[in-house]
Amino acid sequence: MTATKLINVIVVDDHPLFRRGVVDLLNEHPDFQVTADFDDGHEFLQHTNLLPIDLVLIDLHMPKLSGLALLKAIKTDNDSNNTKKDPLKVVIITASDDSSEFFSAIAGGADGYLLKDSDPNDIISKLHSVIEGNIALSPTGVTRLARHMSKDIDTLMSTPYQPTNEQTTIEKTVSEKNTAVMNNSSTSTLNLTERERQTLKLITYGMSNKLIARELGISDGTVKVYVKNLLRKLNLSSRLALAAWAHANADFPLE
Repeated sequence: MTATKLINVIVVDDHPLFRRGVVDLLNEHPDFQVTADFDDGHEFLQHTNLLPIDLVLIDLHMPKLSGLALLKAIKTDNDSNNTKKDPLKVVIITASDDSSEFFSAIAGGADGYLLKDSDPNDIISKLHSVIEGNIALSPTGVTRLARHMSKDIDTLMSTPYQPTNEQTTIEKTVSEKNTAVMNNSSTSTLNLTERERQTLKLITYGMSNKLIARELGISDGTVKVYVKNLLRKLNLSSRLALAAWAHANADFPLE
């Protein structure tokens, strides 16, 4: 019998009590293994190539390096490091329920945005979902996204919370890049293939790669290629940003 592969998790949070609680919660579950925890994003970045990592949980507000700046650093490393078989998944876990911070995290490529007061069992379930290729959102996040998807998503993405001087350049670049695509691009000018359009449509329905593959009658690997192509052509950083683009772009039919 083949043993189930453990999901290696890193927790980055400057609050020791909460960080310890998350570590204990994950280590009690047979599918997860916390390989390390850090109270500082800079320290984590020094160890990224030294530890087995599948999933990173990061706090949003940390004094030395913000969660958004750390998210950007991780996603940049994912894009530049071709030796990684699968890119690291990053989930923001925070006490902040602020709209601008939520959409800044989405624009930055977060694979999830969960609140610290979430039910522990719900956190475990959503982290499993992220590993399977889905996006994990708190109920508030789902409601917020639904309300603003079709009309104000571009504005919200371009209006992040007020960052420190250290974070300004990184976060402005991410926001402006995604806003420019949302405002100026259409599927006709981006030369999306029919399969890429079909894949994007199914992403807006919240389907994982596995479900998309089943729906289209193709392999998971082929779906991954289509998703990668979509992210490149639309100049976006996450599946959730792809869904937001599709809803906000009148040239893309969702029906």
